[in-house]
Amino acid sequence: MKKLYITIILTMLLVSLVFAADPIAVVIKSKGTLTLLRNKISKDITSGEQLYNGDVLKTGKGSFAALRFSDASSLVKVFPNSQITVKTKKNGKKYDKTTILTAGNIWSKVVKKTGKFDIETPTTVVSVKGTKFLVGYDKDDKNSIIYTFEGVVLVQNKADKFIKEVHPGEKAISKGKGVIGFSTFNKKDIKRSFMDYIEEDENIYEFDMQKSSGAKKHIKMKFE
Repeated sequence: MKKLYITIILTMLLVSLVFAADPIAVVIKSKGTLTLLRNKISKDITSGEQLYNGDVLKTGKGSFAALRFSDASSLVKVFPNSQITVKTKKNGKKYDKTTILTAGNIWSKVVKKTGKFDIETPTTVVSVKGTKFLVGYDKDDKNSIIYTFEGVVLVQNKADKFIKEVHPGEKAISKGKGVIGFSTFNKKDIKRSFMDYIEEDENIYEFDMQKSSGAKKHIKMKFE
């Protein structure tokens, strides 16, 4: 029985290691300087770069990146001067995805009937099931700002676990505890440059992906 128990544990460990070694997202569009930090090693990247669990992606001034998760369920646009960490965990046949935003702004489009999709900031956890929304984090004011474009977004303070639903056309501001600020918004309230990133064609992306052999393959990807 003990030998069987050890075998089961080792099998589970190997499965988790195999999953950890698989790419969880790919950069499908890039502009300007993008920096990838993996295992304490930093390098500049462009479209076609595959991302793995725990990878940190930084955009510089005037830089931009669009990511698609490997289960084809979510699109994330990373705005200039932002930093994110990407993580995925298998949950049955689905994949729960967490994007940790420590600076800047990201816009997400999440399809329904997929695994959990969370965005975490230092103060707040934002959870959705299928929607379009914008999340920003200000390192100076320690504010997390959430704009909901479609669907319903669940905003939760990390410190006191206070929760609020944010519906289309609504904005929430969280400092991590206490009352979550709430108001309506229209697109004119959002920076024009941000709206340009959000409104650009998001259905078809073309990029070159480099294989492990070093050869490049041209990819044309359609996002519904």
